[in-house]
Amino acid sequence: MLDLGCGWGGLLNYLRASAGAIGVGVTLSSAQAAACRRHGLDVHIKDARAVNRESFGPFHAVASLGAFEHFCSPEEYAAGKQEEIYRGIFERMAGVLLRPAGSISRR
Repeated sequence: MLDLGCGWGGLLNYLRASAGAIGVGVTLSSAQAAACRRHGLDVHIKDARAVNRESFGPFHAVASLGAFEHFCSPEEYAAGKQEEIYRGIFERMAGVLLRPAGSISRR
């Protein structure tokens, strides 16, 4: 699972400890990334808006807990760009998701 804006790694740690799943996180904070890595979590310093399958690989799931309000800056919001920004994020996240065998793509 890909965790966008993973913060201090709470969801990633839960996935590993409770669900036996593998999670990868992205954050803009070097302090958060360092803390996550000290706890053995796979976290990268990367803008969630730049994540795509070519640069980051495929995932079974994508989550973001409390980070979405940070993906559009106040300046971008004031310029009316929020719809464009969020549409782009959702399109890129759809692009990193693995599709089950036999699934139909809407693209």
